Amino acid sequence: MPLVQVAVMSSEPMMRDGATAALHHRPGIRVVDNGSESQADVLVALANDVDGALLSRIEHFNEHANGSPTRVVLVANRLPDYYLLRAIEIGLTSVIHRESTTYDTIAQEAINAHQARSHMPDHLLYTLLERVRATQQQMSSVHGFTPAGLHEREIEVLQLLSEGLDTAQIASRLNYSERTIKNVIRSMMTRLKLKNRSHAVAYAIRCGVV
Repeated sequence: MPLVQVAVMSSEPMMRDGATAALHHRPGIRVVDNGSESQADVLVALANDVDGALLSRIEHFNEHANGSPTRVVLVANRLPDYYLLRAIEIGLTSVIHRESTTYDTIAQEAINAHQARSHMPDHLLYTLLERVRATQQQMSSVHGFTPAGLHEREIEVLQLLSEGLDTAQIASRLNYSERTIKNVIRSMMTRLKLKNRSHAVAYAIRCGVV
C-alpha cells in the first residue's frame, strides 16, 4: 500500500516540528518536506483554538495543492461551531481533541482521511446535522423543494413516470403542455445528475417519494 503523503501545519514552530518528527516514524505515513506541500494527500493542522487566521492558512494551502483539495485533519482543543461549515468547505475531514490524543491516533486519522473516512466529535456532528436541517427547511420554504431536493411538481411527474405514463399522458393528467413536462424532467435530471428517466424514478424510490 502506498504511503499517505502528509503535510503538517501549525503556527507554533515547536508544535509543528514535534508533530513532523513523530509522524515521520509512523507506519503508512510519509511527511512531505517543506516546499513539497502541494504533493500532500492529507494536511494535519494543529492548534489550540481554531480561528479565522488558521482557516485562511488552510484555504491558502489548498489553493496551491495539486489536483483535488487536500483532506484536512484538524487537531485542536476547540473548534467554535460558527467555524464548522467554513472548515468543511475548505477540506475538513476529521477533528481530534488535541489534549486527549496521541501521535498514533493522529497518524491513523490521516490514513483514514486519505481513505475517505471521517471522525467528528458528537457535538460537532450534531451541530452539522442541525445546520443541514435548517438549510433544507429554508430551501423548502423559499424554493418549494422537499428534503429530497425535489419540487412538488417534479414529484408528481416522477410518480406518473413510475406508473409507466409517457410525456403526453403525464401532460394530459397534470394539465400542462408536453413542453413543460419535458422541461421539468430535463431540469430535474440535470440538477440531480440523473442519467435517464429510469434513474430518476429509482432516485425517487430511494428518497421515499414514490
